[in-house]
Amino acid sequence: MNTGLAESFYLDIKAVTKITSFSRSTILVLEKNGQFPKRVKINVNNVRWKHKDIISWCQLVELKGGYPPKNYYN
Repeated sequence: MNTGLAESFYLDIKAVTKITSFSRSTILVLEKNGQFPKRVKINVNNVRWKHKDIISWCQLVELKGGYPPKNYYN
């Protein structure tokens, strides 16, 4: 994987749900609990997540066999 590219682009909620296979509501609850990477505000009506953060989170979940503890990303 080209890490330079992975660090430089952002994903919308639709892409994040596809990668993680979680619903929007699950992602938002995990994010609120500090168990999911924080979103980046692009403008007033637009938020994204860093691709590298989502991939790292997926790897962490797979490695640990579950979600990170609460407030992990706070």
